[in-house]
Amino acid sequence: MKKQLITATVALVSAGALAACNTDSNGAEEIQQLLEESNEAMAALDSYAMETQALTPEDEEGQEMSSIVQLTRDPLSFEVSQTGPNPMTGEVEETKEYFSDGLYYTEEPTVGGWIYMDGEEAGMTGGADLRPAEVQTEDLIEHASSLTLEETDESYVFTAEGTEDESGALALTLAGDPEGETGLEVNEFSYQLQIDKETMLQQDVEMTIGLAMQEEGMESVQQMMTTYSQFNEVEERTVPEEIADEAISMDEAIQQFEEEQAESEEQPEVDEEEQETDEEQPAEDQEE
Repeated sequence: MKKQLITATVALVSAGALAACNTDSNGAEEIQQLLEESNEAMAALDSYAMETQALTPEDEEGQEMSSIVQLTRDPLSFEVSQTGPNPMTGEVEETKEYFSDGLYYTEEPTVGGWIYMDGEEAGMTGGADLRPAEVQTEDLIEHASSLTLEETDESYVFTAEGTEDESGALALTLAGDPEGETGLEVNEFSYQLQIDKETMLQQDVEMTIGLAMQEEGMESVQQMMTTYSQFNEVEERTVPEEIADEAISMDEAIQQFEEEQAESEEQPEVDEEEQETDEEQPAEDQEE
């Protein structure tokens, strides 16, 4: 759940249907105020769902990933369903994560099954820790001068575009590198957030971001769209009984991994001994 949203598609809107506000100091203050009101409205929710679709279009076939998050804050619970290509096999797979009764459950490939850990280990101690929408909005508030505010009859629309100055700083923040410590460079960025005027709840986010790491010679463009829904309608998420029965603790998983590593390190030595025996055998046979 710490995971950060770093990509999105750009929405095509009719310029004639929107009334734009200049982002001068007064405009930035208005943007900050509206975003803060929205954050308060989102924080007051007992539950909501968010669906995200992400695409890396520069790949030959395009790598598309999707996720659905359903969360409740009282009691604290969530369920995450993710679909995307397995980085090892390339095959499309679905993975799950759960948080329920103070325990976080996730599939761990290194142990070939489910593991669980205490909520504190997973960084989940209360409803205030489960706020994916609000965290991103706080990033926008810090970079309000990079945003433009537009209005439709039903929505506030906040947009940012470009790679210089505040827009570039916002892009790096959303990419998880606000201080620029990883050497990432932004070569493409556009962002749009839509908020319902009546409820001040977030409706959807669209973003495109192109990142480059010059020293590594790597470039990537990602697009993402997130939609928020089911406000105060999500029921408490529970872990399926078969998963709860199968899961092992993090300590057990670490012990199992270390034992498997030790066995794999011993294996080459056994192979060498077997090879030496095989090499000596013909000579013994010849003497006979």
